[in-house]
Amino acid sequence: AGCGPIGGLAALLLSRRSERQVLVADRNAARAELVAEVSGGTVVDLDALPCDPNLRHAPNLRHAIDATGSVAVMARLLDVLAGGGTLALVGISHGRLDLDPNLLVEREIALVGCHAFADELAPAVAMLGDLAPALSRFVSEEIAIGEIPAAYQRLIDGASGGLKTIVRMESGR
Repeated sequence: AGCGPIGGLAALLLSRRSERQVLVADRNAARAELVAEVSGGTVVDLDALPCDPNLRHAPNLRHAIDATGSVAVMARLLDVLAGGGTLALVGISHGRLDLDPNLLVEREIALVGCHAFADELAPAVAMLGDLAPALSRFVSEEIAIGEIPAAYQRLIDGASGGLKTIVRMESGR
C-alpha cells in the first residue's frame, strides 16, 4: 500500500524476487497504475478487499507492506491480512495506531518495522543495472533547484504523475 518511491521500489523488487502476484494500492490512481505497469502488479482498491471482482481470485493476502505511514491504511491492512501473515511498516507515520494486541495473537500476525539497513547496500547496488530501465520510469521530471517550490505545489495539487523528481544542482551557484 502506497505507490510513492518506496512503495514503487518495493513492488518492483517483489515482482522480480517472487512468483506471487503483487498487488498495489494507492489513492492516486495514476501512481498506482504506473507502479502496476512497471512491476507487473495488479492495482486493487484496498477498501474493497477481499472481494475485489477485478482479481482472478479472492486474494489470500499473507504479506503486506505499508509505505503510506497512514494509520488508517495500516489498520485496513491488518483487517485483510490472512492468519499467519506479516505487515511490514516502512512509511513514516504521523499518528498512533489503535491496536488490539489480541488481533496479532489470535491471527498470528507479525508486525515488523523496517527503517535502516545493515548489509543490504552492496546487493542493492548490484541490482541497479538490471533495474535501471524500470526505475527510470518512476522519475517524473528532472528540475533545477530553483524549481523545487513549483514541484512541491504540483505534488500538493495531485498533479505530479511520477514517483520521484530528480533535483539537478545548477553549476556555479
